[in-house]
Amino acid sequence: MSIPYKGVQETYYRYCKTHHIHNFGKQRLVINHRKADLSDSAAYFICNKLQWQAGGITRIRRHHWPVEVSHEEGKADGLDQYQVRDFEAISRHIALVAVTWRLSGNKAFIR
Repeated sequence: MSIPYKGVQETYYRYCKTHHIHNFGKQRLVINHRKADLSDSAAYFICNKLQWQAGGITRIRRHHWPVEVSHEEGKADGLDQYQVRDFEAISRHIALVAVTWRLSGNKAFIR
């Protein structure tokens, strides 16, 4: 299976099937390898959308990971301690922090 990511096709060798997983019920299990001989570490994903196929689950998960990294970096830089009362104030603060980081030359925060 191939999926596009940042303009490049990435190839995965996959297993995808619905299983009953203890304490989770029926879940879609996807196991991906990057090497054809399966000698690399596997990536495991479970999904409660039983009709989804491996390609869609992998594509969504592949694009989701950079967002998680960005959130972790934001929390490390103190965004988790900023407390305001409404969503507009939070979004303005995050936008200002992102612009400040970009202008300061730190490209690790915003990808």
